[in-house]
Amino acid sequence: PNKKGIVERSVIRIVTPGTVVKDSSLESGENNHIISLSLSKGIIGLSVADISTGKFLSAQEKFSDSYETFLVNQLMRFNPSECVLSTKLYEDKELLRVLKKLPALNIFPFENSDDYTTDAKNYLQKQFGVKSLRGFGIESKKEAIASSASLLGYLEHTQQQSVEHIKKIKSFKSDNFVILDRSTIINLELFSTLREGEKVGSLISVIDYTVSAAGGRLLKKWLTEPLKKKKQIEQRLNFVEELLFNRNMRQEVRDHLARLYDIERI
Repeated sequence: PNKKGIVERSVIRIVTPGTVVKDSSLESGENNHIISLSLSKGIIGLSVADISTGKFLSAQEKFSDSYETFLVNQLMRFNPSECVLSTKLYEDKELLRVLKKLPALNIFPFENSDDYTTDAKNYLQKQFGVKSLRGFGIESKKEAIASSASLLGYLEHTQQQSVEHIKKIKSFKSDNFVILDRSTIINLELFSTLREGEKVGSLISVIDYTVSAAGGRLLKKWLTEPLKKKKQIEQRLNFVEELLFNRNMRQEVRDHLARLYDIERI
């Protein structure tokens, strides 16, 4: 305060809808997803991150005529607040038409995307300190690698530093759960009512008795991704049955969970 003259200033962080990290600006029981896309003939790559928890996922999908169904389903599944595109993809009118089916989605042209995607594989290997991407499940998936590099580069660009709390990329597939399309999620009123578009009255508002922020996010994930493998379904039902009939243990577990800080975001 007592110094005279020019004070040196610099940008320490760029805040965008998908890179908010302050608890006061985030819903505790909701993920704040940001996505990045990469597109070539017949193949689409999609990467998803939640910078507040360190979550980072990536997938690649082949398509014959159109990628619209896959992309719309993923938009409904992750409900991202921001989408990062290369300047070339930002000029793709068909892609923008599909993305705008999610009205609240902010679409951003990342001018520096090529700096990270030109040698995407080496960039990711260096960032995660690995010799190959085989352990992440995307070693031979060119578009998944490109979308991952672009997204990670964008996160570094906005945070003005390396995002070291993102430790790995997790490849995701649709094989382990039932794919719920946009109309199914809306018509079943899983997260909002048909008429008012409000959370109150939806399925999640009725069944969500979670006592921790991470639990609320996990419950929403489970509703979005219904299991279809018998062994996994039976395992989950066994856990539910144990807690249902062991009231004392259930209450003890809830008491412990209620005292937990939001470890994922911390």
